[in-house]
Order: sequence, then C-alpha cells, then structure tokens
Amino acid sequence: MKTITLVSTAHIQSYLYEKTNRLTESFGASQIVEKAFDYWKGRDEEVFIGGGNAALLFDGPKEQNAIPAIRTWSSQRLAQAPGLRFIAAHVPFPEGELAKAYQTAKRKLEEHSGLPPFGSPAGAFPISRICPSTALAAEVWDSTRKQWVNRETRRKRATVASDPLIPRDFDELGTRQGEAHLAVVHADGNGIGQLFDELVDDSIACSDEKFCANIAGLSERVTRIASEAEKALRSDVDVMTRALGSEGLINPNEKFLPFRPLVGAGDDTTFITHGRMGISLAARYLQHFERCSEKIAGKKLTACAGVLIMPAKYPFARGYQIASALTNEAKKKRKAHSYEGSWIDFHLLLENATGTLAELRRHYQISPTENLLSRPYRLGSDWTDFESIFQSFRDSADEKDASFAPEGYWPRSASKLLLETLWEGESATRPLLQRFKTRNRFLPAPGNQPIETGWRDNGTPYFDPLEILDHHVRFDWENGEVFRGR
Repeated sequence: MKTITLVSTAHIQSYLYEKTNRLTESFGASQIVEKAFDYWKGRDEEVFIGGGNAALLFDGPKEQNAIPAIRTWSSQRLAQAPGLRFIAAHVPFPEGELAKAYQTAKRKLEEHSGLPPFGSPAGAFPISRICPSTALAAEVWDSTRKQWVNRETRRKRATVASDPLIPRDFDELGTRQGEAHLAVVHADGNGIGQLFDELVDDSIACSDEKFCANIAGLSERVTRIASEAEKALRSDVDVMTRALGSEGLINPNEKFLPFRPLVGAGDDTTFITHGRMGISLAARYLQHFERCSEKIAGKKLTACAGVLIMPAKYPFARGYQIASALTNEAKKKRKAHSYEGSWIDFHLLLENATGTLAELRRHYQISPTENLLSRPYRLGSDWTDFESIFQSFRDSADEKDASFAPEGYWPRSASKLLLETLWEGESATRPLLQRFKTRNRFLPAPGNQPIETGWRDNGTPYFDPLEILDHHVRFDWENGEVFRGR
C-alpha cells in the first residue's frame, strides 16, 4: 500500500496581486510562491514539482507517512509564507494502480480549488493598526519603511530587499516624463491540461514506476518550454530597450530593466513592461513558446496572450484580472477557429475607466451590426495584416516633412480624425474617406485587398491599429531595431 499526495497552491492570484498594489510586494510574493515546494525537491517522495503543484509518493496508508509529512511541511510554510494557502489530496492505492489514484486525487483537488479557504485571518479591529497593503491587522514593524504592517506584507517585502534589480515603483520601468502607461502581459499554453489527461489515460495499464517517469517527464518538459521561452524573451527585451532608448521612445533607466516577470505556473507566465513594449513582447513570447515546444517536446504547442496597456496608477490587481480575461478571450476565439494557432488580444485602458473587460468592451459595439474591434488576432496572416496597417499609419505619423511624403500619407491629424469617425459607424466613415481620396490619401489595404468604406463583415480592421498608434512599437527582431516600413 502506498499513498499519492497532490498539493496545490490555493487562491494564488489573491496572494500575488489582490492584497497589494505595490510592485515590490507582488515581486516578493512571486518569489515566495516559486520556492514553496523547494522542501520536496530531490527527496524520495517527489514525483514531480511544477506550475505551483507537487505530486508526492509515500509508503503506507495516508495516516502513516503522508498526512504527518504534509502537516510538518505546511507548519513551516505558515511561518515562512504567511498568507499563502495550499490544498492537498491524499489517495491510498495498491501496487499497480498509481495512475487511477492520481486521477482520483486530481479530481479531489479540482473540487476544492474553487472553494473559499477554511477559516479566515482576523481583520483589523477598531483598536488595531491597519496594514496599508492587506487591510488586516498590522502586528509587526517594518524597520525599512518605518511603518506597522501585517506579517504577510513584511515577508513579501523582505524577500525582495536583497535584489537590487527589482524596481521599487512602476515609475522605474522606463516611462518618460508625462508618459505613464505600463503593459501587463499574461500568457497561457493551449491544451496543456489535455496533454496530462491523455497521458494519464494512456498510462492506466503501465507500471507505477513507468507512470511516475511519464508524468514527471511531461511536467518537466512543460515547465521548461515556458522557462526557455521567457529566457529567450529576456534577450529580446535587452535589445529592444537599447533600440527604443536610443530613439527617445522610452527612458533607458540605467539601473532597472523595463521588464519584470512575475510567477509562472508551468505553462503560463505574467510579466510587466513598458506600455509601448507590451504588444510586441507578447507576440514575440508566443513565437518563442512555439519554437521551444518543438525543440523540447518534439511537437509544436501554442499559447494565447492578453495584453493590458494601463495607466501606471491603475490598481495592479484589477489590471492583472483584465489581462487574464484578455487571455481567455483569445482562447475563446481560438476555440471558434478549431483550436488552431496562437492568439493575442489587447486592450488600451483609458484614465478613470472602470469595470470588467466585458463591461469595458460593451462600448465598442456601436450598433447591433457594427463592432469596432477585430481583436483577438491569430499569429500568422491575421497578425501580419494588423501590423502592416499599423505600420502604414505609424510611418505617416513619423514623417517630418509632409511635402516629401509618398502617396497615401496620413498625418497624425488625419489619423485621429479617422479614429474619431469610426466611432460613428460606416455611414459617417464613407464620406470622410471620399474627402481623403481627393487628397490622394488611401487606406492601407490588408492582404492587398482594398476596403473602400473602411468596414467589412460588420467590422473594421482600422480601429485597432489606430487606437494604439501611440502605445505600440513594431520591432524588427532580425536586425534588432524599430521596424521601418519604408
């Protein structure tokens, strides 16, 4: 008799983002989560560790070794990571039935993962000091910040205190004076859960040793794909930062890199970067993810990404929720297209905007038959068309002397007027484009297919690139420079 124990971090997004709007505390929480299962690495009980989860194998029934071991470990975590919660499922099994026991334990975890945590920490009583981050009772003194805080907050701050490269505020992520937008990017692999389910189904008849090797191998490959994709992206960020800084498009801070990854959970990743860099880096990450999967797993896996470009002062917890919702929108679009390809969605959040993503996007449906948004986009021809249209408007906006501009020149004033008119629908756009034609000003043709009215299929391909004209830079990765369309 043995026992399979699955352990997972619970309510992890609340721990990382919702209890604070301070960048350093989120980074500290991220590092705490990454080290949560270090205790089990290399021990005899380890089957696999990855993605905020662990599978452990103990001798005997659960009461003999599994439960006491988890009790000891969780007691240590309570002291070292206050506020971070876990759920565990123990399933005893006879020899040869590990795969079935794993399935049972996985179902138990899924049943409990959405439930509220057992018990709740005491909030701040009227006579207590209130922690500025968690709003719970502030019972410990932070000597660095000179303030009373909750134990959870102090642990997060202490975790990053020794890292000189972690920015202390959003302002240290490369924003220029007067330009205060950041990008929150969340990416998630497609169909990874299905890969694990298929492996378990195929391993029912395998020996326990073979199943352990199979499940551990798949977990390691999935984690390595995301890790290698992020590693490749870091090199791109360095090149992009120098190029944008040399052109004055961002403030190349001497101390901090305008890109900070937060905790990754196996096949998903989250990072914060300069507002202008978010969309390009997200698309680049998806490309790296596909390439790394072919190299590591022997088959091309895909992913979806959501990019929120938001004011630096916007509550970070809400920003993450919207970025995650954007990723889900990309996954929905992928599902509608037979589960093919990597997809990307983005949203520009204006000052004082509030609400969920669905509430924010309701305004873009300007009539029952007209929607301004064409996003999400699939990487490939759709994304190439979007980038091409964007670049046509971007090149025109960058022209210094209109008298030498080629035919089709769109000065910023004309682009802004077109953007405003698109809000009024096709009936208002049509006469405006007729006036522009008299000045030899024609719309970019996606895929060399001219669109006379600016609208097609009850939508328009021009709103998306025009809306982010000042918040996106297309990058020439091959030459390591800002893309030049002319």
